[in-house]
Amino acid sequence: MRPRRTSITAASLTAACVLAIGCMSLERMAPPVDDELTSVGARQGAAADALARGRAIYLSKCVKCHTVEPIDRYSIAKWQKVLPDMSEESKLTPPQRDELWAYILAAHEKLTAEFGKPTKLSP
Repeated sequence: MRPRRTSITAASLTAACVLAIGCMSLERMAPPVDDELTSVGARQGAAADALARGRAIYLSKCVKCHTVEPIDRYSIAKWQKVLPDMSEESKLTPPQRDELWAYILAAHEKLTAEFGKPTKLSP
């Protein structure tokens, strides 16, 4: 009996993701909306429920085209350049785009405060 092709494909994709991002956890790449992130978001004018929806968008819509990127891999200036195109590509509504942006801003500030330098991925 031959192995199922889907199992091989899934294993290959998993291996590729592990090689690309190493052992970085999802919580490190896209931090959950906990008390700390909620506090950061509140200082920026974002409600906890909007941050939670923004994270859900990041983890569901963005990964349809590419793997999860660490939020702090890009500067805020870079996010400002890529987010409009990616939002359009993902067919986000303006409120969804705003929630995603609020999450990115809060997560970026939290990660930068916690880890300092932006995340660098292996080439």
